Amino acid sequence: MMTVDLIIPILNEEEQLWNTVSVLHRTREQWPFTTVIKIVDNGSTDGSAKIGSRLSQTIPGVDFTSIKDKGR
Repeated sequence: MMTVDLIIPILNEEEQLWNTVSVLHRTREQWPFTTVIKIVDNGSTDGSAKIGSRLSQTIPGVDFTSIKDKGR
């Protein structure tokens, strides 16, 4: 089966991140292919990295990466 990576680039998204990923996770169960949700933090200064990391530990098929330098 084909796997599709859903890349979510974030920068200071602590307010919306948990809800956005939760909705995507529920929705992807209806799709006819396997998905991996990849959250990529691009130098956030709020709690986004902590939330992204927690999501990756809590929801199967969610990965989190943090890039310290903005714009990379």
